[in-house]
Amino acid sequence: IGFSWGGSVLAEMLLLGLVGVVNQPAAVLIAPTTALTSSISMNRDPGCVVRVEDSQCVHVFHGKYDQAFCPHADRWQTSGVSFHWCEDDHVFSKQSSRESLMETILKLLEN
Repeated sequence: IGFSWGGSVLAEMLLLGLVGVVNQPAAVLIAPTTALTSSISMNRDPGCVVRVEDSQCVHVFHGKYDQAFCPHADRWQTSGVSFHWCEDDHVFSKQSSRESLMETILKLLEN
């Protein structure tokens, strides 16, 4: 589970095949700041290049009102992940967002 900058680290782990693939741990990225970290490092945004075979292994949560930290969240929608839009900002302080996260994490732990 990675939130914000930690979500960017987890996205890099996805690119390397360390998580989110068969026989590897599932991944939950919460508001990953991949657009910002990729521009600073002058690399491509992992949201543009990650391709996931099993969408149930990788879940990406973004707040619809998080344009400051995650301006290109939509890039993840074509990567094959289970993409979740939440009515929230970068902090994920709304109860509905937390419930959605908990539901997903509990399902992953059951499997």
